[in-house]
Amino acid sequence: MDVVHEDIEGVTRDDDGWLESYEFADGTVREYRGGFPMYGSDYHTDLHEQLGCEITDDGTVAVDDHGRTSVDGVYAVGDVTPGHNQIPVAMGQGAKAGIDIHMDLRAFPRSLDALDERGPVEDGEVPAVSRELLATAVAHHGHAAGLRTDTGTDTAAGDD
Repeated sequence: MDVVHEDIEGVTRDDDGWLESYEFADGTVREYRGGFPMYGSDYHTDLHEQLGCEITDDGTVAVDDHGRTSVDGVYAVGDVTPGHNQIPVAMGQGAKAGIDIHMDLRAFPRSLDALDERGPVEDGEVPAVSRELLATAVAHHGHAAGLRTDTGTDTAAGDD
């Protein structure tokens, strides 16, 4: 795979619309069977910088796998973060960060270890959209340790 850092001036396609070649700004023409042109982008990280978020050497906002920045409560996704600058990637990052923001606001445990550390989760603490997550946590936990089902009864390991 060629990675070419040149401006594209033109594209030639066959009769069926398939890519045949690119013409570059320097006048050269190269034949390709496929291509993925990337358009330049200026990272708009001014707000993140003002908030004190860590900025990487390439000018993007440093984030973890969930879109969290170095400043508590501040998230970043999409083209301002390291990685592939593609719409589907940004959409996935946004969805993932949105779920984590929801969980952070609800302070709901994200892992079985966090669930064990936190202790029992009462039914009233679980938002309606998280009932399925609660059921999954109960199923995977092996014992309920005070988790309550939506019927309000305690669930223990081995209960059917």
